Amino acid sequence: MKQQSFAFAFFIGLSMRLCASTPDEFAADWLPLSVEPDVAPGSALDFSGMLADRAPCGAHGRVVVRGGHFEYENRPGEPLRFWGVNLCGGANFPDIDKAEEIAARFAALGYNSVRLHHHDSGLVGGNPASTEMDPAALRRMDALVAALGRRGIHVITDLYVSRPVSWRSCGIDRDGVMSKGQFKHLTPIHEGAFSNFCAFAAAWLNHTNEFTGVRFADDPTLMALALINEGNLDNGAGPEPFVSLPEWQEKWEAWLEEKKASEPEAFDGIPATIPDGNHWSRTRHVAAFSRFLADVETDFEARAVRFLREQVGLKAPISNMSAWMNPPEYQIPLAGPCIDYVENHSYCDHPTFPERQWGLPCLVGIENPVRQRLHSMGYGAMGGTLKRVFGKPHVVTEFNYVAPNPHRGAGGLLFGAEAAAQDWDGAWRFDWASSKKGVEEPGTGYCGLFAINCDPLRQASDRLAQMLFVRGDLAPCRDAYAVWMPPSKITGVFDGESHQLNTPWPELTWRARLGTVVGEEPPAWARWVDPYPDYYKRDAPVADDIPPRADIALDREAGWFKVATPRTCAVFAEGGAHEAGALKVEVPTACTAGAQGGAASVTVWATSLDGAPLAETRRVLVGMLTDLRNTGMETEEREEGASSLSGGKATLVRKWGGLPHLVRRGVVPIELALGPGDWRAWALTQGGRRLVDIPVGTDGGQVSLELDTAAAPGTATLFWELAR
Repeated sequence: MKQQSFAFAFFIGLSMRLCASTPDEFAADWLPLSVEPDVAPGSALDFSGMLADRAPCGAHGRVVVRGGHFEYENRPGEPLRFWGVNLCGGANFPDIDKAEEIAARFAALGYNSVRLHHHDSGLVGGNPASTEMDPAALRRMDALVAALGRRGIHVITDLYVSRPVSWRSCGIDRDGVMSKGQFKHLTPIHEGAFSNFCAFAAAWLNHTNEFTGVRFADDPTLMALALINEGNLDNGAGPEPFVSLPEWQEKWEAWLEEKKASEPEAFDGIPATIPDGNHWSRTRHVAAFSRFLADVETDFEARAVRFLREQVGLKAPISNMSAWMNPPEYQIPLAGPCIDYVENHSYCDHPTFPERQWGLPCLVGIENPVRQRLHSMGYGAMGGTLKRVFGKPHVVTEFNYVAPNPHRGAGGLLFGAEAAAQDWDGAWRFDWASSKKGVEEPGTGYCGLFAINCDPLRQASDRLAQMLFVRGDLAPCRDAYAVWMPPSKITGVFDGESHQLNTPWPELTWRARLGTVVGEEPPAWARWVDPYPDYYKRDAPVADDIPPRADIALDREAGWFKVATPRTCAVFAEGGAHEAGALKVEVPTACTAGAQGGAASVTVWATSLDGAPLAETRRVLVGMLTDLRNTGMETEEREEGASSLSGGKATLVRKWGGLPHLVRRGVVPIELALGPGDWRAWALTQGGRRLVDIPVGTDGGQVSLELDTAAAPGTATLFWELAR
């Protein structure tokens, strides 16, 4: 059967069926999805082969930083990329007899790294007066780390996240336990807090894992670590921690007095008080304070890194300042000699909580991420991309497209494509699970804001990201655009518009690698160089003379995005006919009528499983993602955005509901330009098992089939396999 006639006939029939349905009938068109947490070995969804040349960790030496990327020390010139998940809280401490099973599951899902996060409280047994390891908790974590290392799955972590710390344990005569923010702000300037930080780090890094016989600081499974999670000083906190901790006032006054003497033109007239109000503003007072904080950060990093390198003997790359609070001055410590890689966090549609923090009800944006200019597809050039320092690896250790945004299935395509185009070095979903049960029994809970162990939609989306980014199917942008930041000029510039290191032209993300260069001389290797803060003043995108890439296309107004590479092609759209390389899709607009009102979307992709181009491959994985909700979920649409980052419409979640997961019905005909031959197709389970045969039309190398989330009886379908 020729695809043109097949697609056209099917499209007309489908449109007639859907247009004849009432809104209530269509809103009820949700299909239950069977949970299948484990991947069948050798199936189309078994991605463990992507880790084969990395296992076990240490087989090629440690992970080191070379040439601006991560590499194995014994494989120079071969950059490493990481795509992983966060484990939070109790998920870091599964039963010892579950460790191998968990590691095997991550390997089959294609994750080559795990971030140990919100783990430090568990490691001390929740005792705010102690920095000593809890033996039982440490043993469970060690078993997990050992199992991950055997599979070639590296770990990355932080030395401080949320460990409770009493005032007295830091030598301060005060009852009670300090907040996370207070400890983060106290550690750089208070001797007792710094000693507490170092004591915990030494106790953890110096212990020997009984399952490997290796000291944790020497374990090649540990690829990298950060000093303090989201420890950017003044991280949206305003004046509170600086006012309540008197050490800050003393240090600020001494620093300002010295600056007024050495650089009077820049600092004369700055008051000696801590700036009040919103520190995201860009007055001379706030800008001077930001430079002061950058200098404090530089001193803290030098001291902490010296302790870790010289006294602990840590060799793993070190980073810090992972939060989004990033005035221009903060690029100075990030570019300094103590930071080996640059780390950031980013969320598309991060929730807000109108009544109780981290409780229901909560508000989540539901806008199409391609249309979200402020977030530029969830991360983009608005701040995050320019935080990158050229010459150092760039990673995003926390990102997510938050549920229940109905477009979140596109997250793997959008974020994976951007990470690949920008030539970043790693990305970790926040999070996989935040409980022991969540990591031991994935898929047994409702789909919530972040945890993707209970969201097959986002899990499926990661498969596409791994192909584009980790396998390298999408090439980096050839040219680079550098913002040149001479430290001497940063000190003296207090531009009212430049309160954060942002850019008004996120479209450039898809045409050139973006980042900063901190130094007194401009970089000679970048095709375009703009000095800070001149680039803020550009009225038009600087991309006018850069032709769009042939393998990336998007339309912000129409809300679609496409990638076409020899091995992987993908389309995200709300409707219409689209062609992306070897892939053609017809997305009926009626197919994406959102059950919550407004438009929904479909993400369709095809990727070669044997590494050959699609035109030559013998095995193809096809995915189609619509939306996924919980049974009994209660939401209410709002016109105003949930987040200052996304804006637009939002959903107020009143009740999460439970299992089974429900997948929105979608029926989309596709055509693939594959090699000639006899092709067969199957609808797959979530674990990759072949459920039912799917009719295939062939005309030479043109293969056509209908993707229908109701393709198999009893469970919704998100994946299809084609074999020649």
